[in-house]
Amino acid sequence: MSYPSKTFIYNSCSIRAIKQSDVKEVLALQKECNLSYWSEEECQKQVASDNSINLVAIYKNKLIGFITSGLIISNKKNLLMLKNNQKDNYDKFAEAEIFNIVVYKNFQRKGIGAFLLKSFLKLCREKMVNSIWLEVREFNFKAIKFYEAYGFKKVYSRKNYYLDPTENALVMKLDLFDVL
Repeated sequence: MSYPSKTFIYNSCSIRAIKQSDVKEVLALQKECNLSYWSEEECQKQVASDNSINLVAIYKNKLIGFITSGLIISNKKNLLMLKNNQKDNYDKFAEAEIFNIVVYKNFQRKGIGAFLLKSFLKLCREKMVNSIWLEVREFNFKAIKFYEAYGFKKVYSRKNYYLDPTENALVMKLDLFDVL
């Protein structure tokens, strides 16, 4: 089966917030790509969380990728101001953490992951997130190169962080306002 070109897919793809109705498709993609397992209940909680940014990539009405993250709010005052859209009166969020970013294999290397990450970074800037963290398998060189292209830096390693197979994680960080 042949797939449309990178440009066609990128221009025909849309990014939107994950909905509860997407959970089954997110779990199917998670399973196919052998990501750390989240139960349906955990995934539903993540989608419903106010302290997260969760996006999906849609192509021809099909979910082809997603990014999930958590926001670490520096204090309760900031949370209330954020919910009331009072951005002028609060400090920056301390951090965000990317939990997963994944695209179906047939749609990889077509700009979808980049589209998801750029959309995520834009929302982080709007929410005044200062630093973004993630873990990646130390031998996942394609992913490491991808993150480095967006300004993420290797900070340290977590020994035996991943299972099946056991592998160290590289912890990477992006200081968002340093790359504006």
